Amino acid sequence: MANYKDIHGTNIETVASDPDNPVNGQVWYNSAEQKLKGFSDNPAGSWASGGNMNNARDFMGTAGTQTATLAFGGQPNPIMAKAESYNGSSWTNITDMGTSRRDFSGSGTQTAALAISGQTSPDVPTANVELWNGSSWAEQSNVNTSRRGAGGSGTSTSTLASGGAQEGGAGTVAVVESWNGSSWTETTDLNTARAAIFSGAAGASNTSQLIVTGSNTEQWNGSSWTEVADLNTARLGAGGGIATDMFIAGGPPKRAVTELWNNSSWTEVADLATGRSAPGGAGTTTAGIAIGGETDPGRVTTTEEFTSPVSATVTFDVS
Repeated sequence: MANYKDIHGTNIETVASDPDNPVNGQVWYNSAEQKLKGFSDNPAGSWASGGNMNNARDFMGTAGTQTATLAFGGQPNPIMAKAESYNGSSWTNITDMGTSRRDFSGSGTQTAALAISGQTSPDVPTANVELWNGSSWAEQSNVNTSRRGAGGSGTSTSTLASGGAQEGGAGTVAVVESWNGSSWTETTDLNTARAAIFSGAAGASNTSQLIVTGSNTEQWNGSSWTEVADLNTARLGAGGGIATDMFIAGGPPKRAVTELWNNSSWTEVADLATGRSAPGGAGTTTAGIAIGGETDPGRVTTTEEFTSPVSATVTFDVS
């Protein structure tokens, strides 16, 4: 059996304090602490399997965090009203929405979420909005502009719905609306009209949003939109986390590529284990989740959980 020196070309060093700049896989003995230590560096992060959903679907709405997620609506055909909640290990069916829909915005948390607009049948978008309070869905004030494929982020009382596409191929829109908990108000338009938008699903507010279509990215500061750094891999129908701490995973044609946003640029990190288009996504760049989507041979129930890039000194148990 090979020993440490055979593998790394040096013996385990004895040091009085931890080294300032250890390399990945380095091991040392800290004589002051009388502990064997090592350094682990995983710059790409990693995906791990989570519990499968009860209902295979894509183009769903999502809200919440990696360990407290809500997924609602979507398809296969017919378009669904089914909703599920995730506790970090398993999914539970909960009360259906009042209106079946796909290709729509979700925002908020597992116990206070909005389902915004979307498509109720082929080429027919709706203006309908529903609120989940942790036990039931209730209709709210409609958006002013019905649409599908809009971007949404925020909380159940402070949400932004941006862009989308209208009925019968009427084209994409740049319209942006802000929700204050009781009504929708039109605000500054996007620079580029677009649909099939990805945007953060939760945790932000109507003063912060990041939206992506293809590779183009725009950022909202509460009053205006600014074009910022493009994605490295252009795509539509991806899933991801909150607007100010965003990851994007998947996207046609059934991609596995994942990118993280650091508020100025996108960085490619670890791929999904299962490439897919139109998955749901929630969480953050340090604890994200990708849900369902479409892959070969069809829509899946697969859940994957993302752990952020990490560099850490670890102490070995030698007892």
